[in-house]
Amino acid sequence: MLSGWWIDALALALMLLAGLLVWRMERGAVTQAPGRPAPSEQPRLRGYARVFRQAGFHPELIMHLFWAAKLCLAVLAALVIFEVQTGGGLAAALGGALLGFFVPDLFMLARRQQRRQRITHTMPFLISLLAVYLRSGLSLNQALRQASQLGQDGDAPLAQELALICREIEAGRDRDLAFASLAERTGVKDTDQLAAVIHVGYQAGAPIADTLDAQARSLRDQQAQQVTQLVQRKSMELMLPMLLVCFPMFIVIVLFPAAVQLFDVLDMISELF
Repeated sequence: MLSGWWIDALALALMLLAGLLVWRMERGAVTQAPGRPAPSEQPRLRGYARVFRQAGFHPELIMHLFWAAKLCLAVLAALVIFEVQTGGGLAAALGGALLGFFVPDLFMLARRQQRRQRITHTMPFLISLLAVYLRSGLSLNQALRQASQLGQDGDAPLAQELALICREIEAGRDRDLAFASLAERTGVKDTDQLAAVIHVGYQAGAPIADTLDAQARSLRDQQAQQVTQLVQRKSMELMLPMLLVCFPMFIVIVLFPAAVQLFDVLDMISELF
């Protein structure tokens, strides 16, 4: 059995190692390397690679770091629980190890959801900006570059994805394939419509800017409708605590005096008879 100070030292070392692994994972994020294309940008991503890329990480750069972090947190959680638990330590330690093993998965899922929301939120603005640049006479590649550089701050996910598409097209990749992989990299279905607009516009020779403006308006309407639905749902959720607070007050202020008066009237009637 390890003595207490050995467990503390090992736990501290694992905490430092976990912090180092998280720091290294952040260096593999797309948001921290905007000038460098991802080492793996296949049209179809599978399993953890798909989650990593949609969360904003280069899969090949953090795959081994992710699994190392899972094992490190599992051992750390087991050690901590084994030391503080007085009875049934082994079962609790195994449960803690299982929980710590899946903490990085929860982090990745939360990071992916946050990135999707940011992309959905900034999409109407960037599409409108792209349409403005196209109307000014710029080519699609120039418009993509300008929209990605001037449209949002440096850590905007959609702006970085547009910059990546621009670099892929300049490197010789087919334009349709570059836009088609956008939905796979982001996990946002609305980007499929953007790819379809670009594809159909170039195939039919139609003005892309007008179609992009229409798509931006449609996305803004959808966001406004979602906000309205969210407000209505929150209003309904607030009604329950209001009822829980107001109903006792209603009983005290209204029903109790009425009941007292009713009993007084009944006493008067009983005295008459």
